[in-house]
Amino acid sequence: MYTINQMRKETHFVGEYGKMYSSCFSKNSFYEQSFLDYIGSLNLRGVYLDIGGNVGNHALYFARFCKSTLVYTFEPLEKYQKYIEDNLKANALLGKVILKPFALSDSSEPISFDMGGGAKLSQIS
Repeated sequence: MYTINQMRKETHFVGEYGKMYSSCFSKNSFYEQSFLDYIGSLNLRGVYLDIGGNVGNHALYFARFCKSTLVYTFEPLEKYQKYIEDNLKANALLGKVILKPFALSDSSEPISFDMGGGAKLSQIS
């Protein structure tokens, strides 16, 4: 487990993470910290959207450090849905962050998605 301590709040990330996330967490920062800090500085109250939730990094930040009333995170891949669910539980945010287990698009047509490294998902719909 990794714990980020910012603004007198602890945010927990459960599980094993690759180099990108673990590097950020070991520096006590969220992935894309400066981008998230900018969003937080806007001081906007309301519903926040995290499109492409991955492990829940942005959703956790929005729920804990922004004036969000509710956060929706969208993630179609089961592997990452599990990370998000575990991280929401570890931070007692199950009611404030809602995981939607699908992708968003302006089309209902199936697509192919290349995740890099030879891994491909086809027919996401």
